[in-house]
Amino acid sequence: HNPSNIVYLRTPGLHLSEKGERQAARAAEFLNDERIAAIYASPMERAQETARIIARRFADAPVVVVEAINEVRSPTYQGMSSTEMTKLDWNFYDNRQHPDDESREDILARFLRFKDEVLVRHAGETVIAVSHGDPIAIFTLWARGHALIHRNMPRSPWYIGNCSVMRFEFDGVVVRPRVKYYDVVA
Repeated sequence: HNPSNIVYLRTPGLHLSEKGERQAARAAEFLNDERIAAIYASPMERAQETARIIARRFADAPVVVVEAINEVRSPTYQGMSSTEMTKLDWNFYDNRQHPDDESREDILARFLRFKDEVLVRHAGETVIAVSHGDPIAIFTLWARGHALIHRNMPRSPWYIGNCSVMRFEFDGVVVRPRVKYYDVVA
């Protein structure tokens, strides 16, 4: 739901639309047969709302808010019109103008820290992480061994749809996980 047609990123106070709530419920249905140990959510309100909707199906799984899976930080582009971002090919990374603008490598580093903590805390368990498109795409590029460059991002076959499920499976030996994508709300 984006009535102002702006780039949200970390803009506070933005919530799920009714459609977004239905999509989150559909994702929860898709995951219904899983045994979930915990649900992690980005600090953004829309991610926390999604996590709470999913958590209704997993009463024993706590929802934990973590900064590591937050949306892209970019004061340069946050709030810009989507029309202007389209002209820039939605590239937040190759023309950073503010010292707080994150690079793809910055985002990957925080996701890798999160992954390492989760693998220790939840060894052998399944967890859900509710995050955002670009951070998940960047982590997926790493998981598949692809370069963290712009042409691999927005139109890539692994860029996720809203409230879709990207599954990362770690076997304890392999550094990079197996990756599976499910567009559960299409």
